[in-house]
Amino acid sequence: MAVVERFTKLQAASSETDRVLAGLVDLVSDLLALTGGGVVADLDGLPTSTTSRGVPLDRLAQLVSDGPGVDAIARGRVLHIAAVDDHRESWPLFVAEARRSGVAALALFPLVHDGRALGVLVLISDRPRCWLEDEISMVGVLADMASVYLAQRSAVRHFEQLSGQLERALTSRVVVEQAKGIISNANGIGVDAAYQLIRSHARSHNATVRTVAEAIVTLELRV
Repeated sequence: MAVVERFTKLQAASSETDRVLAGLVDLVSDLLALTGGGVVADLDGLPTSTTSRGVPLDRLAQLVSDGPGVDAIARGRVLHIAAVDDHRESWPLFVAEARRSGVAALALFPLVHDGRALGVLVLISDRPRCWLEDEISMVGVLADMASVYLAQRSAVRHFEQLSGQLERALTSRVVVEQAKGIISNANGIGVDAAYQLIRSHARSHNATVRTVAEAIVTLELRV
């Protein structure tokens, strides 16, 4: 499937999540002659990544959170509506928001990987349209690919966070050990007693042990 190859190349060509998601929306919108759509993704509580085309970001988010979208996302089910106006009685707020946004038809694809909800792909049309089975199937494949991509990006971010925390912890330990040695030599005491002096100074000055240790090492503070 050529469209799958194009999305695969798009992922390989950019390390920016927003750019890849925007490319997915453009790819599908152009292929199906749609007004546009968007992707809303939230990875592990990290800053929300959102991209849209043809509808303002805030209205896209509102469309996702109103009416049938909530249930579709919760259940991980694809939702496609041929004519939004046909559902005025069932989802009046959703229909009103859709009309304000110029949305006449909509399809929503939850992005789920290993049972985790990672986001949602929304496709919109400014006129009623029948969503063909082949179209839903094709976009479903792309949505599955996007889900895997987002899961991988989430794993990378998590690894980067852990690596950063480990690096900071190691750096802090090195600085504290250096400070203990300096205070030990300056006061003629053991390193354990030196650490107690550093910790006591930190507490009395409402500072962290690392901050005091850095001052000892770089600013020649003595306690």
